[in-house]
Amino acid sequence: MKFISRDSEFFDLFQRQMNDLITITDLLKQFSNGFNDVGEMRARFKEAEHEADITTHEIIEKVNRTFITPFDREDIHALALVMDDVVDLIDASAGKILLYRIEKPSEEMKQFAEILHKMVQEISKAVGMLKNIRNPRRLIDHCIEVNRLENEADSIMHACLERLVEKLSNSHEYLYEFIRWKDVYESLERATDKCEDVANILEGIVIKSA
Repeated sequence: MKFISRDSEFFDLFQRQMNDLITITDLLKQFSNGFNDVGEMRARFKEAEHEADITTHEIIEKVNRTFITPFDREDIHALALVMDDVVDLIDASAGKILLYRIEKPSEEMKQFAEILHKMVQEISKAVGMLKNIRNPRRLIDHCIEVNRLENEADSIMHACLERLVEKLSNSHEYLYEFIRWKDVYESLERATDKCEDVANILEGIVIKSA
């Protein structure tokens, strides 16, 4: 099984997009260890998000002006947009931390950061195999691991909500904490959902090309 690369620039652009994803998940891991220099970190998140937007725009533009693509143009379009969604949601979570003036990271935030980092590493390995798939089973295994990690993220989200609800039920003083952390956790959990969407698209590309 092997893709016929009619235009290697697509694969170069997807690798750039993966680098954008890795950059922002690295930032999230760093941020989850302590909210030091929040303003500077926010600027770094926005810079990473801006670079990702540029790459996504270049991919979409190239799809629109290329007659023959390495695989279905609908899949290229979908893959680029969903990967960009992951970046946007991670950036949004950092923005909400600044907006709500949250003073320190929670243990659950650290767990989300670690899972997203692992998911992006698996996606990166899978994307790296697109140009020349010698072993489709290995690519699909990376996608399966992303799905497993997303299930783990769902469990963390459930535990987050349980903890927040329990604190709120004990005292209404925790209402603001409930609101702000719930908002942050939801952005992070949606980012893991989008990572699973990326894996599903990659798996679909492999199946179509079999």
